[in-house]
Amino acid sequence: MSQITFYRAYEPVAVQVLQYQRDYAKMSTSDRAEGAIKNSQDMNKVFADKVKDEMLGHHVDILA
Repeated sequence: MSQITFYRAYEPVAVQVLQYQRDYAKMSTSDRAEGAIKNSQDMNKVFADKVKDEMLGHHVDILA
């Protein structure tokens, strides 16, 4: 995954997180929890895709 591809995937999630933080005070408790979970899942997916892309084709010794 090139840096450009990564940042194209990262930017919308970062904007989503910033919007969540801006609206945090106005949200109900359930909306806060759902937003935090969604932000975490989306950010994890971006980084997991990056790692998977970088590790693709590399031999990884899982017993080490």
